[in-house]
Amino acid sequence: MQAVMLLSSKSSSPSDIKAYGGTLPPTGRPVCFPLCGIFVFDDDDRLAGEKTYYDRATVLRQLGIFLEPDRGLGRIATIIMRTERGLVGGPLVKTLSV
Repeated sequence: MQAVMLLSSKSSSPSDIKAYGGTLPPTGRPVCFPLCGIFVFDDDDRLAGEKTYYDRATVLRQLGIFLEPDRGLGRIATIIMRTERGLVGGPLVKTLSV
C-alpha cells in the first residue's frame, strides 16, 4: 500500500541552510517550502519506505538566490556550468540510449 502526502512548511530562513557543496547564509526572507512525500507500507501496515520530493528552484527563488536561466546572470551561470561539464556546443538536453 502507498500513501501520498502534500505539505508546505513556512520559515524565515533565520539560520544557515545546508546545501550541496556548502551552506547558504541566512537571508531572513520568508520561504514556503512545498513537499511531496510518498510512503510505502508492508503487508502489516508498517512503514517500509519513504521518498520526499521538492522543487529546489522554488525555494532558491524565494530566497533571492536563484539565477533565472533566461536572464543575464542566469545565462552566464548556465554557460559556465555547461563549459565545466563539457556540454558547450552540444544540445541542451543529452539523449541517452539504452
